[in-house]
Amino acid sequence: ETQEDGGNEILNLMLLEGRRMSTTLDRHLSLERTREEFPLTYLDLAALVRRVSGNLAPLFEKRAVTLHLDLPPRLSAQGDEKALCRVILCLLDNAVRYSTVGAEVWLNLKQKGTGVLLEVRDTGLGISEADQGRIFSRHFRTDEARAWSNEGNGMSLWTARELVRAHGGDVLVASKPGQGSTFTVTLPLSENSSHFLPHPLT
Repeated sequence: ETQEDGGNEILNLMLLEGRRMSTTLDRHLSLERTREEFPLTYLDLAALVRRVSGNLAPLFEKRAVTLHLDLPPRLSAQGDEKALCRVILCLLDNAVRYSTVGAEVWLNLKQKGTGVLLEVRDTGLGISEADQGRIFSRHFRTDEARAWSNEGNGMSLWTARELVRAHGGDVLVASKPGQGSTFTVTLPLSENSSHFLPHPLT
């Protein structure tokens, strides 16, 4: 198998995963709809992380980036499976995209109080303090990110935060240029009996 064949296989895997979850954006990020309804189900977030990270393993291997997972055996929460898959995919793809060859990425998942905490930490490009307030804007890419790579359209972080906020949570970032970034996702463990998203998707 040539290096080109290996690269095509990885690309095909990424496209397959993207197509599998593309309906998430259609269902949850329509600007014409200010409030979305979907059935919340109990799911195992730890298993979800393992599945998505497994799908992305060829991309990490291609870029020689090591992914460390710190997960409980099981962590049950209520949410939309496809939407949360998309969140994990966006954050891991962002971490590996802006990491150097041989770098490391850490993903930690744990229960904290009455909520869930998911952290994705990398030692990559990093983000200036001035840009940290803008990276969750649609289509925004820092000057450093554009110089680093022409891949991406500035939608991943916006998508991730919108979907998390739709579940009643949030995404925060802590970063220093040249030292990497940590993205922290907070989610409530459940929405009681509610089947409505608590925040408008605008």
